[in-house]
Amino acid sequence: MNTQQEVTQGQAMVEQPVSHELAAVLAGGTRVYVQIRPYEARFEASVLGCVADRYLIFRADGTRGGPPVPPRVGDNIVVRFLVEGVAYGFNSSIMHTISVPEPLIFMQYPATITRVSVRQHQRLPCRLPCVVTGDNGEKETALLLDISEQGAKVACRNPSAGQRSAGMAVGLELALPDPLGIQALIGKIVRITEQGKANVAGVVFDQPYPELLANLYTILCIDQFI
Repeated sequence: MNTQQEVTQGQAMVEQPVSHELAAVLAGGTRVYVQIRPYEARFEASVLGCVADRYLIFRADGTRGGPPVPPRVGDNIVVRFLVEGVAYGFNSSIMHTISVPEPLIFMQYPATITRVSVRQHQRLPCRLPCVVTGDNGEKETALLLDISEQGAKVACRNPSAGQRSAGMAVGLELALPDPLGIQALIGKIVRITEQGKANVAGVVFDQPYPELLANLYTILCIDQFI
């Protein structure tokens, strides 16, 4: 996945001072793409920890290629990631590395961060029950938090939801009033975070569902409030 390719043409990256909000955005498990300068190759990592204004800790993903060269203290790096339809990027430097028992990278907390919204479809906030089907066929009841033509956010309280990971295929079933009936959607998980007692999954659909979104707007009477 190339974050730059997901940015809509004509949109400029906006540089802003980093605040404590970055610690909230970089939730544990968030997938990031790291580039060690001057090399062009990137490797995937996941956020292990974040201490505002001090340092970040990433776990390098050795199963997806890993760093092109062993990270060294003082190396300049570029970090890019995508959260909730917003692309982020920042520069930093490596403070410390650990290889055992797993590869960890400690880096300086960035002074500034660039961001741009890449969401092209408006999300509809909602609180609707749905059924999530995993790639193993297991079903569980969940709560649809928001939806757009191309994705959705789903909250599950079942502990089994925590066993899912980014990249896994899922199906969503949404029961709507007649004559619409059961609506089936297919996609894959791109992100999972813990929010209180729930596991919240960001799902990208395999195809857009414009008619479903239009029907939901009508059912929920959203046009009365905008």
